[in-house]
Amino acid sequence: MGSLLGKEAIEIRIAGIGGQGIIQTGTILSLAGMYDGKNVSQASTYGPESRGTPSKTDVIISDSDIDRLRLKRQIIILLPFLHQGLLQRS
Repeated sequence: MGSLLGKEAIEIRIAGIGGQGIIQTGTILSLAGMYDGKNVSQASTYGPESRGTPSKTDVIISDSDIDRLRLKRQIIILLPFLHQGLLQRS
């Protein structure tokens, strides 16, 4: 198994407005981590409407066991259409 950019775990938050593919992007990252033989955790939140409400997904990819759903620190933030206010919420 390869290194995770020199870290034991990579923690990623992707946030935006519903309908931009936020949850789908998190799912793709999680699957990529699993296919690489890593342990993966994904937690998502979104509004009741399918589009236009705040949405976020947190992904943890680790070489070791994952015992939490919340991020300790955000190492990588992706995508140019992010909603800045959501990135700062826990």
